[in-house]
Amino acid sequence: NDSDDGTRHAFRMWAKTESRREEPRYNIDLMSCGPKNPNCELGLMDRYEANLFANPKASGVGKLGEFRQIALEYILSKEEYKDYSHMIILDVDLGTSLSPLGLLHTLGLKGDIAQEHAVASSSSQVWPGTSGTIIPPYDLSAFRPKETEFNRRVRQMHSSFCDLMPAGDRWRNMCEACSPMQLFMIQSASDPGRNHRQPYEVVSAFNGLTLYPLNLIRHRGKDARYDAGDDGQRCEHVGFHLSLDAPMYVNPKWSMNLRPSQPGGPTGFKAIKTLVTAIVGRPNVMFAIVAGNFL
Repeated sequence: NDSDDGTRHAFRMWAKTESRREEPRYNIDLMSCGPKNPNCELGLMDRYEANLFANPKASGVGKLGEFRQIALEYILSKEEYKDYSHMIILDVDLGTSLSPLGLLHTLGLKGDIAQEHAVASSSSQVWPGTSGTIIPPYDLSAFRPKETEFNRRVRQMHSSFCDLMPAGDRWRNMCEACSPMQLFMIQSASDPGRNHRQPYEVVSAFNGLTLYPLNLIRHRGKDARYDAGDDGQRCEHVGFHLSLDAPMYVNPKWSMNLRPSQPGGPTGFKAIKTLVTAIVGRPNVMFAIVAGNFL
């Protein structure tokens, strides 16, 4: 949610380099924020910098959903993209290869899955403190499993875990990454013993890189929208995937391994500060996490 991390500058340099080539290899379409702010210097506070003691309801999503929606509408409105079949949404700060062979495999999935449904990658990262013994898909916040009788009890336990604080509280965003039940469900869904290395259905997943067929989005029209839920704490990817009103899939063979030193999401002091301030002052949450670790 900030505009001063060097990302835009890197894209501007890339565009300038390509423009100097006699035969450009890439077409870089860099959006502007209008004549008064062409370089999109927004000056917004990073969502992880919010003071959760002073404002316990500070959104864990911030304006990400709004920005993604602006980009989506920009793509859908441009004439030169009318004949494009797919779009990719990715986290540019993953620090890993985008697995181009995995992307080609995804486009060619049997049954035209990628032509009719959104398909997420299966990028993964080492779970902190496990010495590489637990390596789940990294994006727990965007994950929602396919609802079955098999996972009904676990889904109920996860909902109760998040309901430790009322709607609107920052905990309702943080709980997805802290929940043992969420970790169990994402690990269970990605287990090769269950999915046999074949695409598996989910309600929502992102994992840093997802392929969307534009015909599906165009068919949904104005109903295809990013949103953070009624309380502003739900991952914006979940809202978007629900708005598509269609099953989506994760392709286990579109695999990427994030560096342990450069995982997805906040790191270092920023991560510790966000987690601690989301828990301190919430005795029921503290008790549930401590008790869960002892068990």
